[in-house]
Amino acid sequence: MLILVTVLVFLSTLGLLLGVYALVRGHRTSIENRLRRMVIDPVRRAENVEIAFVSAADRKRRKKHQAKGLQRYTIRMEKKLIQAGLPLRAQEFALIVVGIAILLAAMMFLLTGKVGGVLMVLGAAAVLPFVFVNTRIAMRKRFLNAQVSDMILLMANGLKAGHSLVQVMENVSREVSPPLSGYLRTFLRDTIMGMPMEEALVKLEQRAGDEDLSLVITAILIQYQVGGNLAEILDNISFTIKERVRLKNEIRALTAQGRLSAIIISLLPVGLGAFLALVNPEFLMVLFQKPIGWMMVGAAVFFQLVGVMFIRRIVDIKV
Repeated sequence: MLILVTVLVFLSTLGLLLGVYALVRGHRTSIENRLRRMVIDPVRRAENVEIAFVSAADRKRRKKHQAKGLQRYTIRMEKKLIQAGLPLRAQEFALIVVGIAILLAAMMFLLTGKVGGVLMVLGAAAVLPFVFVNTRIAMRKRFLNAQVSDMILLMANGLKAGHSLVQVMENVSREVSPPLSGYLRTFLRDTIMGMPMEEALVKLEQRAGDEDLSLVITAILIQYQVGGNLAEILDNISFTIKERVRLKNEIRALTAQGRLSAIIISLLPVGLGAFLALVNPEFLMVLFQKPIGWMMVGAAVFFQLVGVMFIRRIVDIKV
């Protein structure tokens, strides 16, 4: 038993150290790779520039065919980490999650000495990090969605004053708050490093993942290719986006009861189990001492998740 605990502590410490090292090393390597792509090999960079008029669906379909297996999961996870505002690569995130899971499992085994508690900790450690990432993405998208209309107004005024698109973007990045300011600063760094305007805008769209911002970027790309009055185009888009934001807020207010029901349904069994564990532990531990108890707990968790998923699908109204 002591050997097992020692091995678990060693693996968790090793995972955390590798995660920190990968974080530091990955940042330095990303800078070196970026400089190599932008400065040393401009011919290959020019050949690999995506066509600006390719739709988002076509780009996603092409990436799915190119990336398979673990590579596809890594690309999708890194995109989520970028949208969540976490400066981590997928491998770094996985190492940190595994290290924390092993450390918590070792602590639970030392405190209780029961395998059931260790399995519960491992299950929670495998689910909660991804819940945290998705929740952070949803919060940042909600903030970003509220900032797009202000960004369009500032851009239209700047273009009417005679500034270039890059100058307007720079001014807007100073005026708005995160997360939009961070996306715009990254776009400006891409253009400063020599990336073409179309490719920098496409990457901005991919990083943000916001429908309203994608509409603005599409308008800019079309105007960049065929010409036209971009300020007038942005004024028209601004009205459309404001109406969409107003409608989304109304829908969010009307579906608040359904979302609250999902939260209560999710937390009520957990709170009741914690209360019984404190008041009468012997009564609750019957579920974890026999196979039929484990089956009942598993079935309860499964149907609980199914109910929450159904409620989320009902209240998730697309605009």
